[in-house]
Amino acid sequence: MKNQNELVKRYLYDVVRRLPETQRKDIEEELETLIEDMLEERADNGKSEEENVQEVLRELGEPSELSAKYRGDKQYLLGGEYYPLYCQILKIVLICVAAGMLIVTAVDSFVQVGTETMSVDGVINVMQDSMINIGAIPSALIQAFGMVTLIFWFMEQNQVKVKEKVSWSVDKLPEIPEKKALLSRGDSIVGIIFNVLVGIMLIYIPELMGAWVKTDSGAMVAIPLFNMEMWNLVLPLFVLSVVGGLADELVKLIKGRYCLSVMWTTIVTSIFSVFVAVKVLPNPLVWNRKFVEEIEMVTGKNLSEVLAQTGLPWLAFENLNQLLMAVIIFACVLEVGITVYRTLRYGINGAKK
Repeated sequence: MKNQNELVKRYLYDVVRRLPETQRKDIEEELETLIEDMLEERADNGKSEEENVQEVLRELGEPSELSAKYRGDKQYLLGGEYYPLYCQILKIVLICVAAGMLIVTAVDSFVQVGTETMSVDGVINVMQDSMINIGAIPSALIQAFGMVTLIFWFMEQNQVKVKEKVSWSVDKLPEIPEKKALLSRGDSIVGIIFNVLVGIMLIYIPELMGAWVKTDSGAMVAIPLFNMEMWNLVLPLFVLSVVGGLADELVKLIKGRYCLSVMWTTIVTSIFSVFVAVKVLPNPLVWNRKFVEEIEMVTGKNLSEVLAQTGLPWLAFENLNQLLMAVIIFACVLEVGITVYRTLRYGINGAKK
């Protein structure tokens, strides 16, 4: 009886994991009652309980198809298993892009205006720049839509091996994972939002990534950390790294647990991030060589002396590339280590028995 109960649990798990969280509990209880009733009808048919359980589950059909019936929607853009999550992620990404673009507009206007009194022509220029940024929102949304769709299409194509039309069987039910093998949906969504916002900053306001200092008149001035003349050459690598991070979070959200797909995606994207860090950050041409000089001109202070007084001389500009590179490498190694350990310890060998 234990084996049959476990088989039913695995079947219910495989059905409800594809449904919205708000529907899972009710549908699981409904299905459980239905299965119990179907088993009672077969109690006196002369077959063993194991045979009856397998017969009932085969009659109910493949879990993915049963989930699609409960969702009650027709899905043609992507496969049924991916479509609900695709819609959810697409909404998150589009909202992040639109909000991020509005933030870009606000920040850019704030930097231009500062606290100084501006002429009428200056105000008009700020308004024109703001309208240009707002006008770029539809284009950014289309690009985000295409990127998310392409990522999901690629993952679906690689998820489905050869996709021969084979009959579903009870033996193919997945094991119920241990709690330690589960991935937090909230963490994955936060990671997606973070990658989208970083991508917007890299593409639209790279000049604002640096030091923000106040002039004698009280106006805020942004001093770019990177060399804007070289930015178009290194931007594609940074954007690809962000896209890799976004794909990694999407795979985690789709799978919902540590598994080989999550492990290899994390390894590949982390290796690429380390490659970008090692390839780009040590290059002195990438950085704004007048960064310290411009800060000292605006503030009227010697930056080296200020750092020495704080007891943090190692934060000097000439050490910044090594510091950033070390942080990126450490974060990637830590992420890969945790993912590999939990995949091998809980994701593969940790299913409930």
